[in-house]
Amino acid sequence: SYYDETRSTSYSDTKEIGASVSGNYNFVTTVDSQDIITSETTGSVTIKIANAGNQEALHLIINVIKSDNFDINPTTIYVGNLKSDDYDSEKLSLKVGSIDPGLYPINLQINYEDSFGKSYSEIQPVSIKVYSKTEYSLAHPPQTPFAIVVFVIILIIAFFIAYKKGYLNKLFILMNEYARI
Repeated sequence: SYYDETRSTSYSDTKEIGASVSGNYNFVTTVDSQDIITSETTGSVTIKIANAGNQEALHLIINVIKSDNFDINPTTIYVGNLKSDDYDSEKLSLKVGSIDPGLYPINLQINYEDSFGKSYSEIQPVSIKVYSKTEYSLAHPPQTPFAIVVFVIILIIAFFIAYKKGYLNKLFILMNEYARI
């Protein structure tokens, strides 16, 4: 309501305004853990995505953007709804290409909807560490084949039995006599 300049005539009008009530989204993606990997090896990495915003993200999907350095599986992960101040961890298998040691980015496309059905998409990078061949060797020592371990144990037992029965003394006497001839 208002009056004209002379304050003699009164006017009145009704207007409506509206506003969408919505929060914000703030996704934090990190590498939670990873295997020690080097060029031309395979391993896994666990990615953690946290919703640090104050709005629940609905129908959240993570798409791994193709990388020249890694062959990654799965490439699409359905997370579902991710509440505010909550997180989800997802494990990815990866095969490393022929690359030098260092940190390499992997880009994750995050697609989600708000509570009004509006779709959003953003790219979040994470870094994967590729170790040197030396670091990889220290973390993955060569395994002793099971058959060799069993053979050594049987050989030790056989020598112990031969010693107890006196066969080793007779063997050494024969070898001594043969050496004199």
